[in-house]
Order: sequence, then structure tokens, then C-alpha cells
Amino acid sequence: MLISLHKNATTTPAIRLALQQASGTDRELAQQYGLGLGTVRKWRRRASLNDASHTPHRLQTRHRASGLSVCPPALHHGARLH
Repeated sequence: MLISLHKNATTTPAIRLALQQASGTDRELAQQYGLGLGTVRKWRRRASLNDASHTPHRLQTRHRASGLSVCPPALHHGARLH
């Protein structure tokens, strides 16, 4: 079976399932599996064993990416304000 994991994933589906079914505390499980407390809490909260999407929620626009600010159209065309 081919498993597609995020390149920085610290857990596998088997570990995620074990975390979700375990009865120990989050702290005990983090120590047992060598994971961060936040990682254990995240996987215990989730209903799925799959990685979440890594696509940005907001895609960058040209203006934002180039650092341009929004200013009056007259300034874009080289007009001088007197």
C-alpha cells in the first residue's frame, strides 16, 4: 500500500490510529512516541488519519506578492498632484 505523507510528517497512519485509541494522557503519549504535545493533541482531536491539505487558504495576489500598494490611479500614470 502506498502511503502519501507530508514530507515533514512525524507520524504514520498507524501511530495516528494508536494515538486516537490510546487511553493515556497526552503527555504520556508524547513521551512514549517521541512527539510534541501539540502533535499528540492534534491527532487525538481529528476524526481522520489523513494529512490535512497544505494548500494555502489565501492565495497570494500579484499586488501583494510584488509589494505594491493600492494608490489613486493618477499616481500610476505618472501624473503629478499639485
